[in-house]
Amino acid sequence: MRYIARSTAGIAWAASHLDSSAHAALGDDALKDVALPLLGLLEALPGDDAFHALDPQERRHRTLTAVKQLLLQESYAQPLLLVLEDLQWADSETVRSVDAIIASLPGVRICLVMTYRTGYEHRWATKTYYAQLRIDPLPPHNVESLLESLLGGDARL
Repeated sequence: MRYIARSTAGIAWAASHLDSSAHAALGDDALKDVALPLLGLLEALPGDDAFHALDPQERRHRTLTAVKQLLLQESYAQPLLLVLEDLQWADSETVRSVDAIIASLPGVRICLVMTYRTGYEHRWATKTYYAQLRIDPLPPHNVESLLESLLGGDARL
């Protein structure tokens, strides 16, 4: 989750977002409930902040709640596209986080696109808002054509 937050949102965006629209939408107490876990996730809290002293399970719970709240709140302002790749490599904590976000999807404007390899097991297939698109591997001759169009015909590559 830390990688996702850093790579997709960026610390500057998160700070400006929390200062403006989230502050107006959530109020001071709720903002604190969102800001501290997000800043902790981004490793932007002072080392002596009380958030670090919480039980690790409580920190994870608050962080997941804050991420969900931020995504849901932003989806009211504009539709969101959330892309998660290679879920077959996800650890159990990330899988639980994804499951919690998926459970929040009905009724919000979030399109969640996930990639995973054949054999990855998940619990979403029975959801009415779930659709699976199978993309088969490219045959070798198509791979060669794709690489040549992207990289050119230089034999040194």
